[in-house]
Amino acid sequence: MVTGTITGIYDKGSGAVIATEAKPSTRPPRPDLHDAHVGVYPRRGRFGGDRGPSGRVEQPAGAPTTRHLRHTSDQALLYACRRPQPAALGPQVRASAGSTNPSCTAVQLRLHGAALLHTLCESDPDRFVSMAARFSKPVFRPDPHVNIWETGDGTAYFQTLNEAGDVVIDAGQGVYKL
Repeated sequence: MVTGTITGIYDKGSGAVIATEAKPSTRPPRPDLHDAHVGVYPRRGRFGGDRGPSGRVEQPAGAPTTRHLRHTSDQALLYACRRPQPAALGPQVRASAGSTNPSCTAVQLRLHGAALLHTLCESDPDRFVSMAARFSKPVFRPDPHVNIWETGDGTAYFQTLNEAGDVVIDAGQGVYKL
């Protein structure tokens, strides 16, 4: 059984954001297992609520490790077909952003998780604790690249850029065991 909780409803002006958290009921209890999700609802803002956290993260100084994220052009479509609800952006959204390729946040997050796992944890999943990020623009093919800054204390920050150099995923944070 999973218990879901709304942890925040925010008015961003141009849209609303609803933050939720899901925790499984396990025996024995496992506080390390939980899922946080943020839903964005365009054109549903301006209701006078709290703006909520900004999600901005200061990137550490120094040169990052750069990873090129590679996936096949049908990866998002295959993922979407296996899900009971739509997981990829529809053709109208893709066309309005100037792309015909499917984009899927879950595929992007999987690719980022893999990049962090291999860069920070030497491919050992037992060392991977968590990751969080903010999509600032739609991510389409060609493949983006991610810059990862390690702090040395079990936390890393990451930011993803598209081929044009635009930031498409920002405020990324990965936590891992040293």
